[in-house]
Amino acid sequence: MHGDLIHVPPLELHALTSPWPFSVCDIDIIGKILPKSSSGYEFILVTIDYFTKWVEVTSYVRLTLVGVTSLIRSHIICRYGVPHGLILDRGIHFKAEVDTLLQRYGIQHHRPSMYRPQTNGAVEATNKNIKRILRRMTSFHTFTRVTPYFLVYGMKAMLPVEIEMGLLRVALEQ
Repeated sequence: MHGDLIHVPPLELHALTSPWPFSVCDIDIIGKILPKSSSGYEFILVTIDYFTKWVEVTSYVRLTLVGVTSLIRSHIICRYGVPHGLILDRGIHFKAEVDTLLQRYGIQHHRPSMYRPQTNGAVEATNKNIKRILRRMTSFHTFTRVTPYFLVYGMKAMLPVEIEMGLLRVALEQ
């Protein structure tokens, strides 16, 4: 009566281990974010290292294959060296160009199980925390009528992503 509604044959499970920092990284997308930022940013790419749990977050107006391959090259390979493996979801953003880049550097491409995002646990848990923290820190509270950030610092939050996006407020403060 209460069986699994997804009729997909079970796949063999493999425990993923990372023997050293940045040996295995996981990349996932948060988005489309609504409402989008004032500069039009709608996507967040989240990268997490399985060994250290280090998180890298970058934002994009549009998510393209060039953006994804650039993230892998500039935020992972150039900063931390060539990883042994990358876990990438099966989304439309990870296609031939990404596979070509991974082959060029000899990086194993691990794919999580289809229809089961929970098998990509580390990055999914990180995504959940990022969303929760951003929502909580930048949400107005009915009692105080300001955000928690404003209560602590006495001003509206200036997130690094706002500086990268070149908001009018940043230009006025310079």
